[in-house]
Amino acid sequence: MISFMTFEDMTPHGFCLLWDENLLALTILANGLTAIAYFMIPLQIIRAMHAYNLRLPKWLMIMFSMFIFGCGVDHVFDVVTLFYPFYWVQAAWSTVTMVVSVFTAFTMMFGFHASMGRLNQYGAARRLDEK
Repeated sequence: MISFMTFEDMTPHGFCLLWDENLLALTILANGLTAIAYFMIPLQIIRAMHAYNLRLPKWLMIMFSMFIFGCGVDHVFDVVTLFYPFYWVQAAWSTVTMVVSVFTAFTMMFGFHASMGRLNQYGAARRLDEK
């Protein structure tokens, strides 16, 4: 059985980059800032929903937030594995992100348009009542 906590036989990814300081710095900067952006996006979606009273389905916002957050964590792992060989943990998290991503994509294909259609009907009926 494979142990998720066995790292003795593995080398950090920085070794593959020959511990080149410039390459490590660029990798850390790029993945770090990308992760921060991914963590900020769900917060801005929530902020916009409240500020502009957007009536988007809650499940849609949760799905998008989980998907975007998972992508951010993937970039954090890209930085961590430069120094620590946590490849099994990274692979497990990437699998979780894949499941959430695929589920979000299929939900968008089959559920989003129906939900938006109902919201548009509600909005159109409300506008008619206001006239």
